[in-house]
Amino acid sequence: MIKKMVVCAAIVSVILCASCGKKSPEYLEVEVYPIADYWATMDLSETLFPTKEACEELAEKYLQDAAKLLHMEGWWMDINPDATKLELDIQIGSSAQSFTFAPAVKAGEDSVSGGILLSSKIAGKGSKDAALAHELTHLIGFMSGNSFSMSLTEGLCDYVQTEIGHYPYGVLDIQEINAYMLQIDFQDENIRAKEEAVIEKVGVAETGYPYGQGTEMSFWYTMSHSFVRYLIDEFGIDKVKALILEGEDEASYEEILGKPYEELKEAWMEELLTMEVTITEQDILDSMKQ
Repeated sequence: MIKKMVVCAAIVSVILCASCGKKSPEYLEVEVYPIADYWATMDLSETLFPTKEACEELAEKYLQDAAKLLHMEGWWMDINPDATKLELDIQIGSSAQSFTFAPAVKAGEDSVSGGILLSSKIAGKGSKDAALAHELTHLIGFMSGNSFSMSLTEGLCDYVQTEIGHYPYGVLDIQEINAYMLQIDFQDENIRAKEEAVIEKVGVAETGYPYGQGTEMSFWYTMSHSFVRYLIDEFGIDKVKALILEGEDEASYEEILGKPYEELKEAWMEELLTMEVTITEQDILDSMKQ
């Protein structure tokens, strides 16, 4: 059975908004409330948010772009239909990964609030925006508790990151990069066996993270993103979004997308392993220097 709660909440929100005759703003103004003056204590000059004001502008832009990409304009209406601003608690720390620690909730008569931590390590190693677009995608409705599959949730957030946020590979196609790396790795039987074990965790009905920090976790993120991107290319973002937010388990793939999970996984892997790759390792390295 497919969950209806998300759909019903959205319908009720629209009805309530229409009945009050009040027009929703096109986007929310972002006000950043950091717990410390990171811009005075950290060197953030190489990031896309070298000042607090730049951080607010970037977050506001990413929120608008993510909502448009995901067809979620007015995403805050079922949280606070009177909101005109997002009070964003941004923390910048030395963690290995960025993460969303507070989902969007009603904060006042005219606001919603949420909290994200941005990794200074990521910002200092080429990300430039420390996965800000990824975390804002969690914030607007794709938290871990909203999905039957953490893999699909994280894959979608990475998809949004590469589409609207900082993308470190220039003009190179992310799926071709994935295909290139996978085709090389699969030539070694030991590496192939390890990576196939991780790939088994991609897209499954699992609400927690299957790995801690390390290469397996990084590869799981990469493959989850690749699988979600494949599904979006095949079925469109609305159906994939419905799968993530309304699905119950692996059976939901066939109910919502019309094809069973295992068949889709097999087709995705075949596409990566048989793709004609024209890029080289040097192309990838050169793109990351730009």
